[in-house]
Amino acid sequence: MKLLVKAAVLALILSATAVLALIHSATTVASASASVDARLSGTFTMVGHINVANNVYGEHVGQHIRRSWSFYPQCSSGVCKRVVLKRLRSSRHIVDTVTLTRQGAGVYSGKSRFSIPLECGGRRVHHGGVVNETITVQITRAVRAGGTRYATGITATYHNPSRYQDTRCPGNIGRDGASYRGHLTVKAIAATTSASYLILTTAGTILHFGPGTFQGDEAAAPHFGRRAEALAVDRKTGGYWILNSNGGVKGFGAPWKGSLAGKLRHARAVAIAAAPDGGYLILTSDGGVRSFGGAKWHGSDRGKLAHGVHAVSLAVNATGGYWVLTSDGGVRGFGAPARGSLRGKLRGHRPVEIAASPHGGYLILSEDGGVHPFGGAKSHGSDRGKLGHGVRARSLTLDPRTSGYWLLRSNGGVDAFHAPWLGSLT
Repeated sequence: MKLLVKAAVLALILSATAVLALIHSATTVASASASVDARLSGTFTMVGHINVANNVYGEHVGQHIRRSWSFYPQCSSGVCKRVVLKRLRSSRHIVDTVTLTRQGAGVYSGKSRFSIPLECGGRRVHHGGVVNETITVQITRAVRAGGTRYATGITATYHNPSRYQDTRCPGNIGRDGASYRGHLTVKAIAATTSASYLILTTAGTILHFGPGTFQGDEAAAPHFGRRAEALAVDRKTGGYWILNSNGGVKGFGAPWKGSLAGKLRHARAVAIAAAPDGGYLILTSDGGVRSFGGAKWHGSDRGKLAHGVHAVSLAVNATGGYWVLTSDGGVRGFGAPARGSLRGKLRGHRPVEIAASPHGGYLILSEDGGVHPFGGAKSHGSDRGKLGHGVRARSLTLDPRTSGYWLLRSNGGVDAFHAPWLGSLT
C-alpha cells in the first residue's frame, strides 16, 4: 500500500513538473496554434498557398506564393487597437492597404476593397471590377526588446467573399483565398560593447539580446518603400547607427556625423561600418566609399567594378583600413592588405558579408551559411549544409570577448560559434 501511495505522489509531482515546464515554454516561445499578444510592427516575409481559386486569372488551388506584408501600428507604444497593413498584391506589386482591428489577444482582422482591370469589348477597363477582401492575422511568436514585446511570427488568411464588375460585359469574375505563414524580416546582426548583440529588421526595429541598455530604434516611424539596410556599433559610446536604403543615417546613443540622403542617384547604400577613431564609413552598391566623422578614407572601387558586379559589404580593421566585398566574391583592400577571396569558388551561393577579425584578416559569410576565414582569421564552424529549406544566412558579427561569432539566419534564428547564445527571433 505504501508503495502505491509513493508511486501516486511521485506521479503527481512529475505531472506538476511537466505542467510547469509547459507553462514556462509557452511564455518564451509560443506554439504555432496559440495566439500571443504583442506589438504588430514591421515587415514580414509571407509564404503561403492558394486554397480557393474560382475563375481568377493566373491562379490555381495549391499554388505557392511569396509576399511581403508591412504593418504600421496606430499608437505610439505597446499593443495597438488598430494596425495598418500595406501589402504588395499580385506579381505586379500593386500596393493594397487594409486597416486591421484587434479582435482579441494577438488576433487582428480587417475588410477592404480594391479595383481590378477587366477586358470588355476588346478593350481594357482599368477599374472594371471591385474586389471585397477580408484579412485576418494571428500572432504566433514574440520576443521582448527594449521593454516592448514584438511579434516575430504570424499566420494569416486572405478571403475574397465576392467580386463585382462595373462593365457592360456579362459574366462572373470569380473569387480567391489564401493562407499564409510569416516571420519578421531581418537584415543584420551586430555585437555590442557589453557582450550582447543587436538584430536589425528591415523596418528599423532593433531587438537587443543580452546585457546592456537599449538605445532606441526607428520602429516608431516606419516608412513604406524605405528599408533599413545595415547597422554599425560605435565602440566609443556603445551606441549605434542605422543606415537606410536612401542613404540616410540615424544615430542612437552615437553621434550623427552625416549621411548620403538625397545624394544617391544610380547606386544604393548597402553597408555602414564604424571606424576605430570614431565616425563611420558608408559603402554604396557601385563600390563607392564615403567617410564621416573621424573615419579615414583610403579609396574605393567606384567606377571600377565589372559589368553586373556590385559591392555588398564593408569591414574596417583596427588601424582604420577597410575591405570591400563584391557580389562575385571578390575582396579589395584599401589601407588594408587583401588576404584572399571567394571569387570563382561560390558555386551558385552569393557572398553576404565580410567581418574583420581581431587576429588580422577577415571572415566572409556566404548565403549557404558557410564561414570562410582569410589571413589570421579563425573559423569556429558554420551553418553550411544545416539551413532549412528556403532559409539563408543573412549576417555575421564577431564576439569581441571570445573572438567567436554569431550568425543570423533569414528566419530570425541565431547560431553561436565559440560565443554565448543569447536568444533569437525563432
